[in-house]
Amino acid sequence: GVDTVKQAETFAAVRAAFDIPRIEDLKLRDYPTLASVIQFVRDQKPELAQPTTDDRRPTTNEVVPFSVAPPVVSGPSSVVDPVTETVLAIVAEKTGYPTEMLELELDLEADLGVDTVKQAETFAAVRAAFDIPRIEDLKLRDYPTLARVIQFVRDQKPELAQPTTDDRRPTTNEVVPFSVAAPVVSG
Repeated sequence: GVDTVKQAETFAAVRAAFDIPRIEDLKLRDYPTLASVIQFVRDQKPELAQPTTDDRRPTTNEVVPFSVAPPVVSGPSSVVDPVTETVLAIVAEKTGYPTEMLELELDLEADLGVDTVKQAETFAAVRAAFDIPRIEDLKLRDYPTLARVIQFVRDQKPELAQPTTDDRRPTTNEVVPFSVAAPVVSG
């Protein structure tokens, strides 16, 4: 169920992790399995081709943190809307689309190709980010656009309904309201 956007993003991350330069004529369809991606790394980095003789299983349960910074809002008297910024950061993280491509009126399914499983994951992440409890009779089809998802947050958390005016640019020392831990993979 990994779409081509997520495949490209993942392949780029693998290349970056192993310092493998971009290959112009590479076709993602030539690497349909994890084994083929691993073999790609071994082919590009022969020094990594030999597995270690250590047959012990990894013992750490280390979680590698991954965070998504909200988009930087610039300009004089910019309106800083933490709800919109956080929702866009979550959608960008879940879909692979850059935040600057995410327009609030785009339909998640028709315009962005976000299937119902990804919509459910995204909605769950939005609820978690804003500490909104699960609503039993909620229907995802009632929230087809990013604007509707943002309105859902504001409806559930009225104290977040009004954006603030702030002339400062976010700094790297500010707390990012949303982060996701990468899954732990054990062998």
